[in-house]
Amino acid sequence: MKRILPVFALVISLGLIVFLYYQTTRLEQALQLSDKRFADCQQVNFQLQMKSKGDSEPAAKPAEAPAEVTSAEPRDLLTTAQLSRLVRRGLGNPATMLRTSLERQQQRLLPAEGKVGGTMKIREVSVLSDHYALATFDDGHSAGQMLLRYEAKGPQQISWQRVDYVLE
Repeated sequence: MKRILPVFALVISLGLIVFLYYQTTRLEQALQLSDKRFADCQQVNFQLQMKSKGDSEPAAKPAEAPAEVTSAEPRDLLTTAQLSRLVRRGLGNPATMLRTSLERQQQRLLPAEGKVGGTMKIREVSVLSDHYALATFDDGHSAGQMLLRYEAKGPQQISWQRVDYVLE
């Protein structure tokens, strides 16, 4: 009887260890699957946005997983590879330099004039890739978003083109 109780406790402990190991393994697999689904959803979402915005060029390669996203601003979606390409083109701090360039050229790019004495201005910019950015603009009364395509040949050679916009 004295030996049965410790053996019984040992069997219960081993069973609990096996059960917890099984649960941990199952949860890790579910997390990996969830990460893959999230990356796939991002890729499909980007492709649908480009298609709905009238972009005739299909996405050249799938979006990279969120773990590879590197940027100075949390709203930017530049991957490490895209960030490296922009740095090689002479943009030391790509997100900041792109925002500064866009700020200088915004009057040419804004699709609407300010109303009721307001001044239409770009308020927020999200750098989507090494070719596209999404800008939110408003004048205090009306607002909108515009998809922009840019080409960076150097720090002072960034050209912007409005691809599409939506006024709210």
